[in-house]
Amino acid sequence: MEKIGDLKQRGHTLEAVEYMDECIEEIGTRSSANNDDLKVSATILTIMPNPTNDLAKVLLSEDHDIPSLLLLDAYGRTVQVFDIEPKQTMMNLNTSGLNTGVYYLSPSNREGIPVRFAVLH
Repeated sequence: MEKIGDLKQRGHTLEAVEYMDECIEEIGTRSSANNDDLKVSATILTIMPNPTNDLAKVLLSEDHDIPSLLLLDAYGRTVQVFDIEPKQTMMNLNTSGLNTGVYYLSPSNREGIPVRFAVLH
């Protein structure tokens, strides 16, 4: 995993990934024009457990602006699209029909970066 400073030098503003209790959290970061330090603004999207086998819980921040989530396979192909309501903060993701492998859940409006998760059967 790259360090925050390396990402900042390359111009990234949304790239911090943190492992916590078998779930990957994508953490939005923003840098201030007056401050060189990156500051954590909000957790946008969380999937747990990760890896999962049949059912995963997707948690969204309360202030998200995500109209839909794209389920992508390891090659970036869209597997499924989930519509999200404006105030929706949780969704169950049935993975029983997916093959074992790596998948991504990506906000359709590019708010945040895709969350990688694994399906094991």
